[in-house]
Amino acid sequence: MTDDIKWVLQALASPQHLPERKNLFCAKVDASSMSLIATDGHRLHMLLAFTDCTEGYLTGEGQHISNQEYAERFGQFPEYASKLPLYGKENEYPLFKWEASGKKGCLDAFFKGNTIRVTKKYLDEAVRGMKNPVMKVGETSNTPILFTEGRRYAVVMPHYLI
Repeated sequence: MTDDIKWVLQALASPQHLPERKNLFCAKVDASSMSLIATDGHRLHMLLAFTDCTEGYLTGEGQHISNQEYAERFGQFPEYASKLPLYGKENEYPLFKWEASGKKGCLDAFFKGNTIRVTKKYLDEAVRGMKNPVMKVGETSNTPILFTEGRRYAVVMPHYLI
């Protein structure tokens, strides 16, 4: 399994933490957009120009399963495309200076007069392997935070505004 695939699979939902969300236990291989997508509802990792597998899904162990087998075992993969942030160059910012928050496992950053709080693990995994990630944020501080570099595209949802 390549480092890129391992990076995507980090965003899968965990059966131990979200047993009711079994439709998020696999990553989608989308042949039409040539991408591999994984999400747990709080973050999303997508690898562009992905041609390593045919249409279907990858389990957390990297095993390929067909669309039919996925539907029978897990149901329907969530509609994700309309929820991806489409930020322009004007939404590009230098990487925030993240600081430990008062909440265990979280980091805070100050943005446009508000504090944004994210899960440290999700932020670390989003930028893992990226040397110079580009960060984009919407006009309000409760919008998804996007990190991109090369073929990698990661979205992290903030916890809430403080």
